[in-house]
Amino acid sequence: MNGMGMGMGGPGVMWIFFILFWVLFIAGVVTVVRWLLRDKAESPLKILQRRYARGEIDQETYVRMRRDCIRPQSGPRSWNAWLRASA
Repeated sequence: MNGMGMGMGGPGVMWIFFILFWVLFIAGVVTVVRWLLRDKAESPLKILQRRYARGEIDQETYVRMRRDCIRPQSGPRSWNAWLRASA
């Protein structure tokens, strides 16, 4: 049979490409929007390093504040602390 428009696998293949096109298009739009709206703020550790490099704080203050920045959070916001309190 020689049906018109049925070459290259018929309409089923066209639907696959149609869906693939829209999935890639939407993923591209989401990627661009997330890139444009990304958080441009500096981390607390970077701010601390910059302040120490400028001489705004001394070494003792830098070490103490750095320890506070990298120490795991403990308190009501910590999942492990909540688990220990509820056990």
